Amino acid sequence: MKEIKDEIRKLIVEERRLYREMERIYGQVVLLEKSINEVKNATVTLREIKMGKDVEGNMLFPIGGGIFVFGVLADRSKVLVNIGANVYLSKTVEDALKLLNENYNFLSKTRSDLLKILNQLRRRHDEIATKIMEYQASVGGR
Repeated sequence: MKEIKDEIRKLIVEERRLYREMERIYGQVVLLEKSINEVKNATVTLREIKMGKDVEGNMLFPIGGGIFVFGVLADRSKVLVNIGANVYLSKTVEDALKLLNENYNFLSKTRSDLLKILNQLRRRHDEIATKIMEYQASVGGR
């Protein structure tokens, strides 16, 4: 009887650890999905710029701190690309689209890998939860 109770305690600790890990990974997946959507939106906008599509009215340009200003796109051939550590390089729209595509592929693969891990953790979590219920039922039946 004591062995079963000790086993139940161990399983509960493991179940809680797995649950916290699943929450952490799920949070990462949510952030990746946000980044993927930003890359998609940037890609659509750059494609429209590349095609010379006129933007009706003024565009909004971020200036930082959640502040945007209205403006008109003056140059359709070059964009500034953040390459990390607040360092920006001037790139052609085509080169920026290539970078966005690479970024999209990386983010999508990372998301896919995390979802696989999340599914493995969920299966293990469910196995442990089932064992806990079985042990509790056997202890309760005695």
